[in-house]
Amino acid sequence: MYIRIKTKKNNKEKITKYAYLVENKRRWKKPKQKVKKYLGKVYEYPNTQSSSIDISNLSYQDSIKQILLSHLLEINFKLNEDLIQNEDLSVNLIDFKVKNSKNKNAVIKLNDGFISNYSLKQALNFNLPNATDKECAKALATILISSGFKLTDDTFISLFKKVYKFEV
Repeated sequence: MYIRIKTKKNNKEKITKYAYLVENKRRWKKPKQKVKKYLGKVYEYPNTQSSSIDISNLSYQDSIKQILLSHLLEINFKLNEDLIQNEDLSVNLIDFKVKNSKNKNAVIKLNDGFISNYSLKQALNFNLPNATDKECAKALATILISSGFKLTDDTFISLFKKVYKFEV
């Protein structure tokens, strides 16, 4: 499954983007997209720099939370107790819901991915596939990139070690 963006134009020529979770199905030997879930209106932000974050003493979930916080603070969100917010959006650090000012689901386009309720859940609940260490690293990297996170190599390796148990 992946996130697809649909663009709609109203009669005043204003363009609005919406995100949907879709999967490909084959029908009559042709691929067909099936919408699984509406994710919300897309809010686009400029790309961030690769984040070098010290996550050595944090659990995997706390590390993801710290990475999210670092990225959003870089694009001028403010931390207010358990909410990271700006004038349009808020991300709850307890249930990891992304909402707009009307309390509707929203999606943040950042770097090469999307921060949404779905992508945060995927990143927080990442389970290693039954595969080689290289395939596991690729799976984790794919989830992080699709969530809009840009990490330095050291931060990624530190995060990977938290979910992958190396055999000695």
